[in-house]
Amino acid sequence: MDVGGGSGTTAKGIAEAFPHMDCTVFDLTHVVSDLQGSMGTGLAMIIHTEFKIAWGQVLTKPWDCLSTWFRNDDRNAFSVAHEKTLWEYAGQDASLNNLFNEAMASDSILASKLVVSKCKGIFDGVNSLVDVGGGLGTMAKGIAEAFPDMNCTVFDLPHVVSDLQGGKNLKYVGGDMFEAVPPADALLLKVN
Repeated sequence: MDVGGGSGTTAKGIAEAFPHMDCTVFDLTHVVSDLQGSMGTGLAMIIHTEFKIAWGQVLTKPWDCLSTWFRNDDRNAFSVAHEKTLWEYAGQDASLNNLFNEAMASDSILASKLVVSKCKGIFDGVNSLVDVGGGLGTMAKGIAEAFPDMNCTVFDLPHVVSDLQGGKNLKYVGGDMFEAVPPADALLLKVN
């Protein structure tokens, strides 16, 4: 499932790589636009401003390294600038890690409510779900509350989930999605 998948590029790529998988795209843009007027954008602006101030130099330095990046084999300009990935960097700086995860969680509050209320049918027959890169678990918590018989797992890097507590049908597992993902009936990968 590619929630907020727009044109479905991610889901199409997964479907081509894994032809046996059923990939469904749910683009919630129209649902969000209906709600935006009533909710306002104050919270998002505050989070964006705090995020920009805290991450300012960290995120602008890669722009200074673009020409170097284009001439070498590094994965991205962030790795050139900081000699580590964004995730490694966040794993070593607790304040930036927390700010990043809180920003991602705030984005998931509305998305989880919309998925549960507008797309309930996609969970029919799903007994287990892994939220890959699920951060603090906002999306999985919403799904676990709406479907108490479904076992939900939040799977993210160990430094993200190490201090988080699960519940009756919610657990946190640390790992690297590029190495392995816990098995489940459904995988959720939210793409911003």
